[in-house]
Amino acid sequence: MAVFQPNAVLGNSHTLVSLGLAGELMTFFYPHLDYPQNLREGMVAVYLGAPGHGHLSWTFEDAWQKRQSYLPRRNILVTDLSNPVLGLEVRITDLVHPRRDILARQFRVRNASPQPRDGVLMQYLYLRLGEMPSKNSARRLDDEWAVVQYWRHICFAIGGDRPDGAQIGKAGGHNGAKTDMLDGALNNQREELGDVDTAYAWNFTLEPGKEITRTLLFSAAPTEPAALTQLRSAREQGFQALHELNDHWWDAWLSSAVPVHLGADLTETYYRSLLALRLLYDERYGSVLAAPEFDPMFERCGGYGFVWPRDAAEVALALEEAGYPTMVERFFEWARMTQRKEGYWEQRYWVNGDRGPGWCSFLDSIQIDQTGSMVYALGVHADLLPAHERPGFRERYWAVALLAAEYLYGTLNGNGLHGQAFDLWEKFRGSFTYSNASIYAAFRVTAAWAAARGEDDLAA
Repeated sequence: MAVFQPNAVLGNSHTLVSLGLAGELMTFFYPHLDYPQNLREGMVAVYLGAPGHGHLSWTFEDAWQKRQSYLPRRNILVTDLSNPVLGLEVRITDLVHPRRDILARQFRVRNASPQPRDGVLMQYLYLRLGEMPSKNSARRLDDEWAVVQYWRHICFAIGGDRPDGAQIGKAGGHNGAKTDMLDGALNNQREELGDVDTAYAWNFTLEPGKEITRTLLFSAAPTEPAALTQLRSAREQGFQALHELNDHWWDAWLSSAVPVHLGADLTETYYRSLLALRLLYDERYGSVLAAPEFDPMFERCGGYGFVWPRDAAEVALALEEAGYPTMVERFFEWARMTQRKEGYWEQRYWVNGDRGPGWCSFLDSIQIDQTGSMVYALGVHADLLPAHERPGFRERYWAVALLAAEYLYGTLNGNGLHGQAFDLWEKFRGSFTYSNASIYAAFRVTAAWAAARGEDDLAA
């Protein structure tokens, strides 16, 4: 998996998982949507033939035909894989529990050839809990079937249908799980320390047209007892019950959305967008990620899995129109918390409000449009409230808006345009149309609020 190119995302407000087109697990953020990224690799493979005399085929290889889609209006992902040469079809169904930090994935392997097929279904995992390539530990608990990997305050318990083999090794070492997969027979080492990887194997013997189904559950928690308790509960429920729960939860959440009357494709895009935005929303803080991180090791860019105030303000206005005002109110509480004493907002943040890593941090190179956008969003929200609620909201956020407006006013040159700043794409320094427009929008809001307070001179 040399290139991280996620094709789908699942999660809840604590967990965010991205997946590749071939069913690869690519990122597993927990216990926050932005940090840490606990997974380096998570590929699926099939070994066809007798152990030591067959062939291992990763599903990301070109020989596999791939099709992936969400179930309609649900955050449930289905990945269909077909290999005409092997004569096998694999369907992977993934979902994340909406209220518990559990990823459930179900494999269905079908023999699509006219001949019997013997082989092994395999899941490879290279977890780096806490983003640590060392200091992880893992052990296999055979009495209740689970593999537990832990690092400080993060523990993953992985179980489900008991596998026919489970290897815990050291990534890249002589006992590494990926190396051990090559001959189709895992050595079943039960404990390792350091740079740990694991592999899970389910044997199958299938007559033409027959299939097997296997389930793997990932339970994330702060401690091993909590992770195991959560895993046991999910195993007792079973995949079908988890599927139905997930189905009902997302159906209920979408029931609050303002209906739209568009063509079929655009209507489904509207609902899919709402489902995606909900996955990027941290309900503990009210913040919204700009995107699920697709470059988690920051190898190609500075990362997108952060909160940009401008982007989040635009999302908040969209959620407002879509019928989710509570999410919007929570976001403005986050905005109040993160505003600097000088009046502006930083380039980007972690979801909890801490300043994120950036490169637009000096006063002559901040992204000034972010501050203008935030005040504009406050104004739009206030105008959309019922008339009797507007004065109270304006009063609660008057100090926020005024401090921002005073800061913006102080950046203006004699020509009425802002001084040196970064553009919205963080490429150039100067004075920009978009940024000046955002300042103008913020001034209109703040002037209207001042006038409503009877402060006519300030408004002018």
